[in-house]
Amino acid sequence: TQSPFSLVREIREFWDGALVLGGSISDGASVRAAEVMGADFAYIGSAFIATAEARASEAYKQCIVDSNSDDIVYSSLFTGVHGNYLKASIRAAGLDPDNLPESDPSKMDFGGGESAKKAWKDIWGCGQGIGAITQVVPAAALVARLAREYQQWFPQRFYLELQRTGQPLQEECVHASVELAARVGLPVAATNAVQFLKADEFEAHEVRVCIQDSRILTDPRRPRLYTPEQYFRSAEEMADLFQDIPEALASTIEIAKRCAFRPRGR
Repeated sequence: TQSPFSLVREIREFWDGALVLGGSISDGASVRAAEVMGADFAYIGSAFIATAEARASEAYKQCIVDSNSDDIVYSSLFTGVHGNYLKASIRAAGLDPDNLPESDPSKMDFGGGESAKKAWKDIWGCGQGIGAITQVVPAAALVARLAREYQQWFPQRFYLELQRTGQPLQEECVHASVELAARVGLPVAATNAVQFLKADEFEAHEVRVCIQDSRILTDPRRPRLYTPEQYFRSAEEMADLFQDIPEALASTIEIAKRCAFRPRGR
């Protein structure tokens, strides 16, 4: 496997779009490290397996809590593709995690049978960042911990962004974000993810998106990533949209005060 330090740098040589980095990320410090290396987002997996809401078995969750990076084995035996697995689950399946053979993908039987041990169900996958996972907690508590850890890198400068552009589940996200902000003492800020200037320019924007993606407007499989609400709203419109969360509007003024713009001379 390739180190993320070299991988991100090499990807940035030819790609300037959104980049997500995953692997051993389980706290706010590692999220910040991913950003410093050049990633736009950090992907967290194993930490959320050990949450109350996860559908993993209780034994699986507890095994993550009880383990660290030394309890991980990297093997292709179970799926034909190399992955990280918890040694304890391999032992429970009657195998020696320190002496696993390499798989032969051409001879693998994914149907298994009643007695076959299957990856993810019996052989538990897990990332190497599990050392930071010390207990099974609700997902909200995990997110709050990550937010508290991350904000240490940006004292008085870390805001939770709120948007109301008509996207699915967005209002639920707004309410959850406000609750999280109150829980960890973070400010919130209202934005609008502007994609076009005027409300009547949505269709023209969709045409441009279709041209870029080589799609047609009537294609039922075409991803609908934008809404008619993503135009440049006036201050009055934003005030009306977030009248129930006035502090989110006040934050935008505070952020603007910290910005400086000096036009270039000719």
